[in-house]
Amino acid sequence: NIDWSPYEEDTAEKYEMMKATLREADYVAYSSKRIYDSVDELPERYPMTTRYYDAMFDGSLGFDLVLEQTSPPSLLGFTFDDRLADESWSLYDHPQVSIFRKVRDLSDAEFAAIFDSAWEEAVPWYRGKDSPLSPLLEAVGLGSSPGSAESGLISRLIAAATGKEATTATEAEHPTLLLTTPLDQLPAIDNYRWNVRASEQALPAVLIWWAVLTLLGWFAWPISFALFRPLRDRGYFLSRTLGWLLAGWLLWWGVNGGLLLNTVRHAWLVAALLGVLGLLAAVVQWREMADFLRSQWRLLLVGEAIFAGAYGLFLLIRLANPDLWQPWFGGEKFM
Repeated sequence: NIDWSPYEEDTAEKYEMMKATLREADYVAYSSKRIYDSVDELPERYPMTTRYYDAMFDGSLGFDLVLEQTSPPSLLGFTFDDRLADESWSLYDHPQVSIFRKVRDLSDAEFAAIFDSAWEEAVPWYRGKDSPLSPLLEAVGLGSSPGSAESGLISRLIAAATGKEATTATEAEHPTLLLTTPLDQLPAIDNYRWNVRASEQALPAVLIWWAVLTLLGWFAWPISFALFRPLRDRGYFLSRTLGWLLAGWLLWWGVNGGLLLNTVRHAWLVAALLGVLGLLAAVVQWREMADFLRSQWRLLLVGEAIFAGAYGLFLLIRLANPDLWQPWFGGEKFM
């Protein structure tokens, strides 16, 4: 089993590693299209890696394709060829597997002729063309470029409120994989098993999950009631998702800005803040919400029944396979 790092930036060192790997290998196996389909979208960043995959498939690297297999979906006798679809549609169910067998070793001159110092053309950390909204998102701090969250307006406002100095854009131009704070200086997160009853007993865990989701939904419903006026349910069926999203987003921003820690206590603090916001929204429109409840309570009960049914269905899935991280019955992305 020989590994190399295709997502590393294209450099002369990566080129030498690739040559050594190919000379040592007897077979090369791709378990999916994920890597060669993605680097192909960034030829400016991965010119050498793109040539590597092109040369592997056309046989220039001294390997022959001996197996290419996938199991496309079929229904009522009709097979749907989805090989050109985005890999997220097939990767976890029926990835396209390709296996190559070495037929000869290449000389240094042959490698040089194929790659022609292509790594010298690489643009490190290139992310592709930005969308028209990118300047606005970068300025706010919601952009995708390295350092956007640290150098944007939101981060600067948090820095002003806390007295800390915000990171500038120039400081974040060349990101690394190093942590910004040494590991031994980070706060200890020792309360991940804070609820022993829920951690060790299945029934309390099921009820607590349902109760927390419902509570967050109730907190968020006055907000969704105002946002989703055209909907018949006035956003009630979306309120659980909205509450979960808002609570997680607020906690994330608080931790990112140094105001909070990712602990149970601060998670409950954020949930309480969401509850206060929901209460304020309910006070403003309490008559309208009361009228809605009197006229549409049957609809809401139907929605609760549907949610309970879906919750129970996934509970049965979990009961049928409790160890969802088991390699071949579960896998990395089990849901």
